[in-house]
Amino acid sequence: MRIIVEGLIGVGKSTFTKEASTLFNLNPMYESVDDNPFLEKFYSEPSRWAYTLQMHFLYDRFTKHIPDNTILDRSIFGDIGFATLLKNDSVLSQDEFESYMKHYRILSEYIPPVDLCIHLHVSVDEAMERISKRGREYEAGIDPSYLHKLQEQIHMIPEYLPSTTKYIKLDWVDMNEDQRLEAIRRLL
Repeated sequence: MRIIVEGLIGVGKSTFTKEASTLFNLNPMYESVDDNPFLEKFYSEPSRWAYTLQMHFLYDRFTKHIPDNTILDRSIFGDIGFATLLKNDSVLSQDEFESYMKHYRILSEYIPPVDLCIHLHVSVDEAMERISKRGREYEAGIDPSYLHKLQEQIHMIPEYLPSTTKYIKLDWVDMNEDQRLEAIRRLL
């Protein structure tokens, strides 16, 4: 089984991934954040580091799609939204975006089928609050308008998913731990 988890920055994808992996004996694959050599650089100089960061994420996510019995905290399919948003905001040039998409198309041919995509949904205000609470200094400057545009891109993920992938959107607010675990049980 292969499950992917998508949602806004700060929605709780890592927490969900951890809880679901334990509950259902899946191997968790987390987004490259703390070990990412380009993320902080991107936040300080977006135009300089956007392409490098996107390529790092693309290949990192690709390798995490390969093993079986996994749950991924963000996928290659969700990554397209970030690249598109950066292109639309002129942070990635058209040439850089086309290069990224060429790599994506090549890699996507080698991705094993994904069984389930779980979209954890919260409002932009809720995401901003959660981002603030976790206290990553480089995320402090995230503008709500960026998250609104990202939210639009995340809603487009089903267009990129293989037709055999089941897609579920789950409102992920105001749940205690027991309610979250019950929601995960119902999904799987």
